[in-house]
Amino acid sequence: MRKLLKRRLLGIPLVAIVAVVLAAGVALAVYTATIPSSVTVVSNETIGLYGEAECTTEVTSIAWGEVMQGASPTQEVYVKNEGGVIVDVTVSSPDLASLVGTLSATPVADLAPGDVQLCTLTLAIDAVAIPGDVTFDITFDSNQVP
Repeated sequence: MRKLLKRRLLGIPLVAIVAVVLAAGVALAVYTATIPSSVTVVSNETIGLYGEAECTTEVTSIAWGEVMQGASPTQEVYVKNEGGVIVDVTVSSPDLASLVGTLSATPVADLAPGDVQLCTLTLAIDAVAIPGDVTFDITFDSNQVP
């Protein structure tokens, strides 16, 4: 009987202590403050397109000139990594296929900061392309190498 009494007596204060600790934790949560915050993450993937390996003449457009149906002329562009991370560069021209042909490019991969790689563009004109002037965009996308 004495042991039972001691357990009850000891049990009551333990429950009271647990209740006080839990109540204190809830009280702390009531006084939590939240503030808004924002950040603009800026890409460190910057590339430059140039007409020569020394990277002095920036390429802002490419004029292919007159190209015969079925021909596949090439143009060279030097890609320089002007950012701070290693990048791969993909080249695309999604609208070209519906117009006169396709564009392919030599791979530009693992381009370290400050490095330059030659990228050869090949414009393959369909043999049945309709003659006339065509304007299209060529996109160079840089992607950070993980």
